[in-house]
Amino acid sequence: MPTPTREEVQAVLQRLDALEAELRALRRQVEAWGETTEAEEPPPATPEAAVPETAPTAPQQPFAFDPQAWLARLGVLLIFLGVGFFFVYAVQQGWLMPVVRILLGLAAGFILLALGWIRAPRHPSTAAVLAGGGLALWYLSWFAAHALYDLVPFAVAFGAATLTTALAYGLAWLRFHPAIAALGVIGGLLTPVVLSSQGGSFLALNAYVLLVLAGGAGVYVRSGSLTVLLAMWSAGWGLYAWQVDTVGAFPAAVITQRLIVQVALTAFVLQLWWLPLWRLARTPARWLAQLAAIVGATFAPILWSVHTFILWDMPDRPAGSVLLGVALTCALLAWGLRNDANRPYAATAHGATALLTSIPAWPLLLNGASYLETVLTIAYTLQAAALHIVAWRRRSTTAALGAHLMTLITGIIVWVRFFETTLPPFGAEVWASLLFIAMLIAAAQWRGRTEMRRAYEIAAHIFALGWLAREAALLEWGMGGVSFLWALVGVIEYVTALARGHRWLYRYGFALLILVGLKLLILDTQTVALLWRAVLFMVLGGVYVALGVLGQRWLVRETPEPDLQKS
Repeated sequence: MPTPTREEVQAVLQRLDALEAELRALRRQVEAWGETTEAEEPPPATPEAAVPETAPTAPQQPFAFDPQAWLARLGVLLIFLGVGFFFVYAVQQGWLMPVVRILLGLAAGFILLALGWIRAPRHPSTAAVLAGGGLALWYLSWFAAHALYDLVPFAVAFGAATLTTALAYGLAWLRFHPAIAALGVIGGLLTPVVLSSQGGSFLALNAYVLLVLAGGAGVYVRSGSLTVLLAMWSAGWGLYAWQVDTVGAFPAAVITQRLIVQVALTAFVLQLWWLPLWRLARTPARWLAQLAAIVGATFAPILWSVHTFILWDMPDRPAGSVLLGVALTCALLAWGLRNDANRPYAATAHGATALLTSIPAWPLLLNGASYLETVLTIAYTLQAAALHIVAWRRRSTTAALGAHLMTLITGIIVWVRFFETTLPPFGAEVWASLLFIAMLIAAAQWRGRTEMRRAYEIAAHIFALGWLAREAALLEWGMGGVSFLWALVGVIEYVTALARGHRWLYRYGFALLILVGLKLLILDTQTVALLWRAVLFMVLGGVYVALGVLGQRWLVRETPEPDLQKS
């Protein structure tokens, strides 16, 4: 330990003097406060003057049951059903002409909007339900006027539905609950789908869609309503899926429509990719909004990639290149945002995106290659190792979950390869498997003294035994060679544990030796020649006796580890 310098000692002494002075000042203040309290202590209150204690009010639950709001919802539902049944009956009887039906729908919507406007100051939830029902009736009326009855031209119906969308945003902004804007988002994005006509302009359509989404984004940024955000996501992705399917009918030579949809799709993703994270950076929210921000920012690039593949009918390798580019971009963003406290969960969301897009990227990029499984093993092993390092250095639970996922996927690939008998011995896949086993051993060391460390140690032993079995089976040694190699590993682990006092390694070696003995008795008696069987049994029997004697002496001499005495 280095000797402190004179300046360091003086600094410590000065700090002690300052602390003593502060302590004396605090003592004087406490004594003065005690004297004042004793001098001014009021007489005890009489029983008649005592004020009864009131029970503390229960905290308001975030999802409290509102009977009025639920009654209003039920009432609006009953109105819709009643109007629908009456319309069906009136149409069957020939009472109502199409024009009368549309006018009745508009009038009923106006009445619901007026009732909602009146009740908005005192009962906002009920008012929002009433106003939402009125707006829904207006949307349905305009859609039916053009699509069902052809009473008005496309421009009139489209303009009226657009004004209804603008009215929904205005009501959410000025007077009603922000969730009413969700109806404007859904109705506004359904308008071009329901009222679609052949020969429409894709440029005008996507400009309109982005304008509708921008209005919903403004309401969400102002209020933080999760309902509005979910409406933007569901209706937005549904509309772009419809556009991608529609554009797919155009010839491949016509790329103008594809470019327009691609640009609009990218703008949509950029708008909603950062929007929830930016909103959380300004105003903290509940866990549900935080979860929505993570899920939204994670899956936006993934859905963008899927739509892009379908839009351009991409082959596997270009699609893999796009996914790999998305994965690298999100990985860089996650690394850059790792210390940004103003954007909570931003690094987590982008790290999850990088992980999820990189998993299918390599198989698509290397589809058809003879070395696909080998490259996948190496790439996934390196990703798992990188995530283990991040989890170890930054104590990140999210990175640890990603590391476990990548380890599981890589382990499945490696284990399946163990059963392929057509591979040459000691080929390229051998070194990929050894790299994965080395990663398991290193991950066990990074885990420290935890249960997960034991799991990784056991996994490393199992995969090492599988690797030895596969390589020995490919040689001329057969099952006898597998038993010999397994027994050799067990002896090395057993002796090493006795020499170094490692109880867990002793257990691994002991279990492996028992496994080899059972394998000899059950399997090798039928596959190994008689002479070699006798030699193998005698040699291993002598080794087992010697190890048993050494193990007994070691167990008497050593004491159990503190953390194993309870088990």
